[in-house]
Amino acid sequence: MIGLFIWWMSLMPTRAPFIPISKDVLPMIIDALELKEGSYLVDLGCGDARVIEAAWKKEPRARFLGVDNALAPIVMATLRLRKYKASTITLKKQNIFKTDLTPISHVFTFLLPGLMDKILPKLEAELAPGTRVVSCDFQFSQRPADFIIDLHRKDHQLGRTLYVYIF
Repeated sequence: MIGLFIWWMSLMPTRAPFIPISKDVLPMIIDALELKEGSYLVDLGCGDARVIEAAWKKEPRARFLGVDNALAPIVMATLRLRKYKASTITLKKQNIFKTDLTPISHVFTFLLPGLMDKILPKLEAELAPGTRVVSCDFQFSQRPADFIIDLHRKDHQLGRTLYVYIF
């Protein structure tokens, strides 16, 4: 059923459904991002911001930007993160194609293949050399990943692979 839903959503490349990242893969995502003090992470299509929350807990001296085009996930994310009163976290209800990526050092995505391919030219144009991009489950069709991390979750349809790109 999830496979059919993903296929259907892939026919609409400018839309991304809200599918939360499984909590058990969060530590592996955060490790793959390799954040450090001074990093600036953007989560494109941040949903409820659980990746940002986990990243902030591991490296609170970094900066974080969560961007989602839908209001409901941004409201959920705001409620989720307000308890931390973290001045280094910003959430925006914004189209990801209008987000300025020039100051970003790390990117996380969990976007469907059509949207991945559509965002690639923006990433190539705006990201500084050395920017690390981590995508959960879906890769660019026109750019090979620098690293592929198998999350060893054979019983799950989602959250099985991380694709790491160095721009």
